[in-house]
Amino acid sequence: MGKRGALLALAAVACLAAVPSVASANRAIGVAPAGEVTKFTLPGRPMVITDSNGVVIACNVVYREAWAPRIEKVVGMAGGVIREGIAEGCVGGNGIVEVEAVILQLGMNTPKLYQSFRGILPNITSILFIANPLRILIRYKEVLMPLNTIGCLFQGPVGFDTGEGVNRLDRLIIQRNQFVPLILQLFGTLPCPANIKVEGTFQIEPAQALVLLNQ
Repeated sequence: MGKRGALLALAAVACLAAVPSVASANRAIGVAPAGEVTKFTLPGRPMVITDSNGVVIACNVVYREAWAPRIEKVVGMAGGVIREGIAEGCVGGNGIVEVEAVILQLGMNTPKLYQSFRGILPNITSILFIANPLRILIRYKEVLMPLNTIGCLFQGPVGFDTGEGVNRLDRLIIQRNQFVPLILQLFGTLPCPANIKVEGTFQIEPAQALVLLNQ
């Protein structure tokens, strides 16, 4: 066999060796059950918002989401959507202003975009998503003049780490140091904070099982 024939034979062997690895690559993550999911803070573990003026706000929060049954392992691909966010019992202040209300999502959907997963295949321990843009409207009132209110709309990408046990999703964590910038001051004379930091841990119902898909 000449040199050219030997090179062709080696190339053919290399191609055949590559086929099984491509075929066995897990292209997506299946989620069951998919569809509507509720995520909520537990008693005594509120979502915490810290604004750049030092006001610490604690809220009981519920997010309602819809998950796709198949999540492509491609960065930036949508794997779900946040349909609604409800914040209740919000408290916080610094002696100059107090929090009057926190409004989440403003009735708008927010896609959750796949970023990566943690764990060693086939055992996935969590999936990282970026919700973009997460919206949070904070209404403050002045302590000395409560009729004077301030509306501050914050909007930006926020990372969510969703997981718990092996191949099971029943807890969601907003990743630490998630800073969301001010996008608009809706009303009021006192200046809004430049940004807020959001942290929280949520329970998921129903819990979701994961399976790796090859097609």
